[in-house]
Amino acid sequence: MDSWVIWKDILSEGWVPIQLEGGIIKLATAYLIRHGETDFSQMNIAQGQMDVPINDIGIQTAKKIGDYIADNILVDKVFKSDLLRCKQTCEILVSKLSNSIDCVTSTDLREISLGTFEGQPMEKLNFFRYNSGNYNSFIPEGGESFEHLTTRVENWFFSNFHNLDNALIITHRGPISVIVEGALNCSEFKVNDILKQGNIIQLRLDSNEKYWIEKIIEVVKRYD
Repeated sequence: MDSWVIWKDILSEGWVPIQLEGGIIKLATAYLIRHGETDFSQMNIAQGQMDVPINDIGIQTAKKIGDYIADNILVDKVFKSDLLRCKQTCEILVSKLSNSIDCVTSTDLREISLGTFEGQPMEKLNFFRYNSGNYNSFIPEGGESFEHLTTRVENWFFSNFHNLDNALIITHRGPISVIVEGALNCSEFKVNDILKQGNIIQLRLDSNEKYWIEKIIEVVKRYD
C-alpha cells in the first residue's frame, strides 16, 4: 500500500482505514440535520429554547429528508436535541427508515438560550447584541452567549466523536453553526447557505478527532 493517502469514499461503509505516514487513521461519516421550520422561524421571532412545534412546511421537509435518507444513507443511530421541534423532526425521519434506530436525546444539543428575548422579534435581540460591544460575548438576561453555546456544543461533540459513525445529529441552527465552523474546510463554504432547513450536511471524521464537510445534500430547495 502506498505510504501517502489511500481511502475509499463510500457512504456508510463504517470506519474506512486510510494509511498515512506514521500509521493508520480511520474515517467515519455523520450527518447534521436542522429541525423543520416553525411558525416562529418563518416570522423571524427568537425561539431559543422555547418548545415551538414545527409547522406544515417543517413536516413536509422532514418527510422528504426521511425519504432521501431511507433511499440513500445507512443510519443506525440518532442524536437529537430534547426540544419539541427536533423531537418531531426525528420522529418523522425515523418513521421512514426500515431498520431499528437507537435515538439518544441530549440537552447539550439545544439551541442557544435567549432568555427574556425568547418570543420577541429577532431584530430586537440583534440590536442589543450589536450594540453590546462584543456580539459573541453578549448574554441576554436569563440566557447564554455564543461563547457559552460553543463550549457546550463542542464538549458534547468531542465527547461523542468516536460514536458518530452512521449517525444523524438533529439539532438547531446554533449548534450546527458551532460544529460546521470547526470543520477543517469550513472556509470553502458559506455557512449561512448550508444552514438552510432541508439540507443534510455530510461530515467525514477521522480517528484523530479531525473532521471536514464532505458535501451538502440539498434535499429541499428552499430558503428560510
